[in-house]
Amino acid sequence: MSKITDSYIEARRDGIKWLNSQKRDYSAGVNILTRSGYKGFVAARLARQGEKPHTREKLEYEIRQMIKVWYHPDDPRFEDVDLADDAVPGNDGRPETVTEETAAAIVAIAENELAREADEQPAYPSVIAKIIYDFRECYNERSRQHRLLAELGETNTQAVCAERKDIIARIGCLSKRMTLLAAVKKQFEQNKELPSEEQLDELYKEKNAPKEQLDTESDDTDISALSIEELKKAKSNAKSKITKAKNMLLYSSESKPKDGKENPLPDCPKRVKYEKKIADQETLVEKIEYRLAELQ
Repeated sequence: MSKITDSYIEARRDGIKWLNSQKRDYSAGVNILTRSGYKGFVAARLARQGEKPHTREKLEYEIRQMIKVWYHPDDPRFEDVDLADDAVPGNDGRPETVTEETAAAIVAIAENELAREADEQPAYPSVIAKIIYDFRECYNERSRQHRLLAELGETNTQAVCAERKDIIARIGCLSKRMTLLAAVKKQFEQNKELPSEEQLDELYKEKNAPKEQLDTESDDTDISALSIEELKKAKSNAKSKITKAKNMLLYSSESKPKDGKENPLPDCPKRVKYEKKIADQETLVEKIEYRLAELQ
């Protein structure tokens, strides 16, 4: 499209309303994208394929792109369009997820807390601050996953379809976790009620259960049957798990944040599990070192 048309302006407004609605009707979204004149071949393909998890994600991404692609601040036809209402990657629009407005507010609070000077009084108790930081981490990761999904393009090879399915599953898990985190924050804001042990355990179990299952399976390896190279690899893996577990205790994340700001995991069953994991992995490293000494 060489110039901005009235159809695009109208479709853009409808697209903003569609993204900000609690129920994003798939057919209505395809109609908006078609009327906009943006990537007509994509709109036609989405119409043919019908609503599926990956086509819904694709539709939401393309409508976001359509809203931004031809915007020009000097064009008077955009005067009544509030860009602050433009949805950004992250909100999948399903009723059970956190709205974009709420998500942006929580992320802003997290950013303010991270920017707070060391001698300033914190605005929230440590456990609530941790909830807010975790929400920010989930939000940013979900946005990254949306970008990865978009980068897969229109290809439908077996490998791409498998990767697309995995990304959509991760987006769903992150959305579910964000809903739980936001509920805990809302509970505190309304009633000044801190999360219970059960709530904290549910949150961290939800976040780490799949990875813990994998760790458990690998920790049962009989090292007496391993070669020298396999032992070295097992030792490296164990040390990596120790580092990640220690980071979880200190930062509530498996990796150290860029700003280095500590966000300790609160006293809860999940903390005990990570402390036990560190002890188990350190014991495993010691056993591997003894075994290597015997073989070398």
